Amino acid sequence: MSSKMQVLFVKQTGHVLAAFTRTADPEGAPNITDLIGSGLLVRNTTTLAAPSPGGEILVVPPEPLNVAVVDYDPDVFISPLDFVAGGGRVSKLGPNVADLALSTDPIPPPPPPQAPTESPPLVHFSTQRVTVQLDGDATDDKGVCVVLQEAQPLPGNEPERRVAHGSIKSGTHFVSLDLKATPDGPVVSIDSKDFFIMALIAGYRPLFGMRLPAP
Repeated sequence: MSSKMQVLFVKQTGHVLAAFTRTADPEGAPNITDLIGSGLLVRNTTTLAAPSPGGEILVVPPEPLNVAVVDYDPDVFISPLDFVAGGGRVSKLGPNVADLALSTDPIPPPPPPQAPTESPPLVHFSTQRVTVQLDGDATDDKGVCVVLQEAQPLPGNEPERRVAHGSIKSGTHFVSLDLKATPDGPVVSIDSKDFFIMALIAGYRPLFGMRLPAP
């Protein structure tokens, strides 16, 4: 058996979404679209309790993803969402996870002048944007990737999907990103439907939940 394996991971944050091995060319990294076509199906199977463990299912488009060859670790096959990839290996995430905010300010207020309290990041949704807010300025860039999928599409219809990715820059405490149907497409509203959420922030466990329609 090869000492290597391949993982599908989010380029912006390092989060692993799937893992596999190959008999032919066991240390090669195949093209991402050859593996997943138009998207990768992801289910909320995190081993630690999620804030809203509601059986979220989403399709992540290929654009935010990449393939890496890493040292073999059998635990990744049990729960890939517990891991991040980098430097030719995988590392297990700690217990920290973001919180889903109930409302959104257009621009989060600046952090207080005292030292950060190490509160979890807050993920806010408006009808066209997602804002990820820290309780203090970041000491290095923190990648962010957010995927949404319509929770209850009409029979026979494909669920609507949204994606946003960017980073909280070093020395700042938030990033506000447009929600788009495709990474390079126009901004699209989510005001009238329920959406499953997967929010990934570098250094934190995946956040799953649901975004309800605006009142």
